Amino acid sequence: MRVIAIPGDRVRITNGVLAINGQTVPEPYVSEKWSYANTWPVAGNTLALNPNDYFVMGDNRDHSMDSRSFGYIGREAILGKLLR
Repeated sequence: MRVIAIPGDRVRITNGVLAINGQTVPEPYVSEKWSYANTWPVAGNTLALNPNDYFVMGDNRDHSMDSRSFGYIGREAILGKLLR
């Protein structure tokens, strides 16, 4: 999983295009176009993350259970390091 958005960020996915805080996010690590759950939230609005909320997504979007299905995770559930 990748941490896609952090506390305070506003998240919206429309037809497979990820936007954080109103800015489209390039995702070169996603190797194929995805069609499953490619609009989030389903209502089409933008959701803001609360303190201690992190939005995670797998790189294989059509075959990944992530925040689109199980919701946000807390900081205590994150193991790993920042990659630049």
